[in-house]
Amino acid sequence: MPVQAIFFDLDDTLVDDVASYPLSIERLCRDFAFDPDRLRAAYDILSPDFWAAGDLNAIREELWRRALERCGYDTSLAAAVRDSYLSHRVESTQALPAVEEVLGALAGRYRLAVITNGGGDIQPKRLQHLGLDRYFELILASTDVNAGKPDPAIFAHALDRLDLDAASTWHVGDSLASDVLGALNAGLTAVWFNRHARPRGAAHPAPHHEITLLMDLPALLDSSADR
Repeated sequence: MPVQAIFFDLDDTLVDDVASYPLSIERLCRDFAFDPDRLRAAYDILSPDFWAAGDLNAIREELWRRALERCGYDTSLAAAVRDSYLSHRVESTQALPAVEEVLGALAGRYRLAVITNGGGDIQPKRLQHLGLDRYFELILASTDVNAGKPDPAIFAHALDRLDLDAASTWHVGDSLASDVLGALNAGLTAVWFNRHARPRGAAHPAPHHEITLLMDLPALLDSSADR
């Protein structure tokens, strides 16, 4: 079936999240005269098991309150710290190489969407900050539908919103565990964006396609159409 749409992951597929996160912590700590190593260590310990459905503002504030408490800092600053961190996360966002070139080449030929496990309160703002939001019909976060990759429900929701068939849709992302497995679970064509050329273990899901440069995606789509 001809490709009609392409879904993209956001963090470390379109934007450099690995660089943005520590930079945001550093800038936040300058705002409040905190030790960045201590606060980041506390946040890293607490964050993975903290997220749940509900009010993102309240969840983020409580997470920062606990991180501040762990460091011995004033917990009454939690809301201000949350807001500072989110502001820096937006402002420190940088697109990965060739992203705008690739999106410009695909726009008009395919319908484009972003499917992200990040928060719906911040991910659209990061794309807007870069001026990339104009390329996408839909920016769907896991918090918008209470389901995240690799759960097929988030893909099904996007397909339904855009009136698309899974068989005509590709998903491009950097994570084997969430993007590739999620796309396979939902019946989409899975494209692994393996920009660091990491080996894929036997236990990992196998993508339909693999690219190490995002600029290779248009040619991959063209070659698929020629078959």
